[in-house]
Amino acid sequence: MKNDGYSQTKKNRKIILEITLLLSLIFSLTFTPISSPNVKALTPTEVFDEEYDQYMNDFITITGGNSFAQALFNDTELVHLKGYGDKPGLDTVYQLGLLSQLFTATAIMQLYEEGFVDLYADINEYLPYSVRHPNYPNTPISIKMLLTQNSSIRDSEPYWELTMAGGNFTELMYEFFHEDNAAVGSGWLSYKPGTVIYWSSLAYDLLAYIVENIVSKNFTQYVDENILIPLGMVNTKSNFSEYDESRLATPIVITNYSNATLPNRNYDGRGGVGWRTTIEDFYKFVYSFMHGSYEGISILNQASIDLMLTDYGESIGLGFLLGFRGYKAGRTSNIQQGPPPLPSLGCYSIFYFDDSVCIISLGGYHILHSELQDDSERFFIFVESALNELRQPTDSTDYDFAFLPVGICFLIIMLLLQRRNKTMRH
Repeated sequence: MKNDGYSQTKKNRKIILEITLLLSLIFSLTFTPISSPNVKALTPTEVFDEEYDQYMNDFITITGGNSFAQALFNDTELVHLKGYGDKPGLDTVYQLGLLSQLFTATAIMQLYEEGFVDLYADINEYLPYSVRHPNYPNTPISIKMLLTQNSSIRDSEPYWELTMAGGNFTELMYEFFHEDNAAVGSGWLSYKPGTVIYWSSLAYDLLAYIVENIVSKNFTQYVDENILIPLGMVNTKSNFSEYDESRLATPIVITNYSNATLPNRNYDGRGGVGWRTTIEDFYKFVYSFMHGSYEGISILNQASIDLMLTDYGESIGLGFLLGFRGYKAGRTSNIQQGPPPLPSLGCYSIFYFDDSVCIISLGGYHILHSELQDDSERFFIFVESALNELRQPTDSTDYDFAFLPVGICFLIIMLLLQRRNKTMRH
């Protein structure tokens, strides 16, 4: 009996083993992994080919422009850096237009980090005389109002005339903000401060003046020492005469009627529009915002960057215009957002980024032609699509349930169980 029991146990184990192996076979046969038909990511060489370059040059020809430069990131990798047009060299110098305001906002945020600036404080705490809207003398204006362009300060013809005259920056501020000067009235909208968004260069000039009063040095010197030099931006300057003239992109305004070539000139409004740079220099600056640092150098801590990229209403951040084409941040240009008459600087500078891609374009022309504005929008869609081709698709695995193998395996299990029952009866 002992031997019969041992034999029966052995048979039972054999049957259990057979069933276990069979169940494994069922799973392997009935649940077949099928990879989703995703398109393989392309390499930068495949994306930025001769056809891509031809599109860029055709865009210049169609719009009547002269030159522009591009820098494109795929996460931390610089996948495309190139110049196009009549001055395609990477050392070509472009005006930044309103992108200059990012240097000003960065300087303010550095002083904020050091405890020298309260974003919500009355700006009069940092100025040698009181600055108030003439129609709202009891309404304080804060640093944050200036940064988010809702201080009711506006640009005007007298402002641009004085800015382009190359005068003294301190006198320029005195002219527009000291209550005893005639230009004061032209520097304000009719609205109460804090109620209306208006993109103003003069407001950022006032921020630059605040920086000068806090640090007791020239604003351009402060930017050099605390932003440009740390990031290695040796080709970024506010005075065009410091460059070899052959490197300067020619400023062009493209209208519905004609193209006008403008002279290169300096702008005394150093906080608003006055800076020039190369594409190689400027991508270092943008990269530091996108990833918090460039080559290990941080000009702001991440908390300050996050504050700058916060939407404070109407897609306005601290120095940034947010929400362009669904991106988290980073677009501004020299297109003035206010009523005429306002001059064009003859440049178009734009960038935008999210957590993984970034597009930067610096142009030596400003498109005011309505139809060409549509071409410009299609241009950025084309560039964005090219970047998306570099993204590695996320593989997803589906399991195909095979009904025929299930039926066959079920019959086999039934036969095995029947065999087991017969064995037990014997």
